[in-house]
Amino acid sequence: MTPSVAVIANDPARFADLGVPVHADVIPGCGALGGLYTALVHARAERVIVVACDLPFLEAGLLARLAELAETADAAWVRTARGPEPLLACYRRSAREMIRAEIEAGRLRAGDLDRVLHIKIADEAVVSSFGPVDRLLANINTPEDHAQVQ
Repeated sequence: MTPSVAVIANDPARFADLGVPVHADVIPGCGALGGLYTALVHARAERVIVVACDLPFLEAGLLARLAELAETADAAWVRTARGPEPLLACYRRSAREMIRAEIEAGRLRAGDLDRVLHIKIADEAVVSSFGPVDRLLANINTPEDHAQVQ
């Protein structure tokens, strides 16, 4: 199956000019967990790579490694000293029902999904094999953020 790209957003109009499908949150008001659930609902593939839009320095090899790890688990995500990165991960589409159950129970912290999903970890050693960890995981939301990693 050819990989596809989509954007999940609480405000789809903001991304309408990108030329890729844009999906509104299926369950609004649930933050990152709602976006993750939406991605899995709309997914055609069994494994879905999820990336926050503010991580511009990622390497394709790291994403491929997450997909490999998720072959035998519900998901695989990056976890460093900063904690888990649930929006730098690969989830199996089958995880969506457990995620929906978390949403319905009011447990909306995406970083707590390891309580209910079998998640394999790409730790700091794995991440660093693809480049400097601080750069790969740099959240860039402002010109100041960008200047800090230059």
